[in-house]
Amino acid sequence: MHRPARGDRGYIRSWQMEPLAPAVLAGLTPRDVEVRFYDDRLEPIPFDEPTDLVALSVETYTARRCYQIASEYRRRGCRS
Repeated sequence: MHRPARGDRGYIRSWQMEPLAPAVLAGLTPRDVEVRFYDDRLEPIPFDEPTDLVALSVETYTARRCYQIASEYRRRGCRS
């Protein structure tokens, strides 16, 4: 297995890549539907904001947090 040299900027760290699934879903959503994207790693999720539907992107190592977010939205009566 090739390991990039220290300082090699061409190496992509998978944990720093933007999730593709939410971008694809946003692109497929009709224009008259408002879409908002929140990244829990960078900002708090505004749970009090009126929300009709929640889509979550999850990877194995973020599953526990994803379940917590889904539970909070369900507790507030939102589908996820």
